[in-house]
Amino acid sequence: MSYSPIFDAMVEGMESVVQKDNYKLKVITFYEKRDNLEHYLGDLRTTDCVGIILFGTEMREEMVRPFLKLPFPVVILDAYFENLNCNYVVPNNRQGAYLATDYLISRRMKQPGYLQSAYPLRNFSERLEGFYHAVHDNGMSRSRCIIHQLSPTIDGAMADMLAIIVRGYKVPEQVAIVGFDNISEGRIIDPSLTSISIPRHYMGQVAARELLSQINEPRQHTCKIEVSANLVKRFSV
Repeated sequence: MSYSPIFDAMVEGMESVVQKDNYKLKVITFYEKRDNLEHYLGDLRTTDCVGIILFGTEMREEMVRPFLKLPFPVVILDAYFENLNCNYVVPNNRQGAYLATDYLISRRMKQPGYLQSAYPLRNFSERLEGFYHAVHDNGMSRSRCIIHQLSPTIDGAMADMLAIIVRGYKVPEQVAIVGFDNISEGRIIDPSLTSISIPRHYMGQVAARELLSQINEPRQHTCKIEVSANLVKRFSV
């Protein structure tokens, strides 16, 4: 949530869909440690709300359950919980990380390393699984992969990397790098960053369409929609 462009792209996608059906989108930000959840839920019950898209990236399962008891449909975006019977729209994190790792290995033919977020999220765990899968498929050992944990913010990750790197490296001559999420900063640095792109705007559109479908035609069965990732090749590899 601290990197707003990812969230903003999803909201723009939602708005582009709901406005065509003459609905309005209201965005509410809830902070678990500061705000009273029951107060928010009470407001939702008494307003003209007809459905919720729950941006669940940083939410725990027990925080999601009260939303599913509301008298209108809920679509969970960017998170998945096996124990909760709900409709989901999520990025294919495993596939994205696999694409990144497989491309990196094909270009260098060497054992890859992994920069992992120090903040545990399901999305990040799935990406690590995709990384290991590609390592295995390329006949390499998982145990030989060097993994460093970094803060999940741009400034924090930079400080952590400076502590790890003991001398300068040339990119991509000495070290090749693939990123994830295709953030805008990666396009303007030199060399520009090869990265995995998640179509966040499209994810917002899919979530909104799924919610409108439930509003207009309620159904018993739920679904999980995974949105594929794309590899954007630039000059860091």
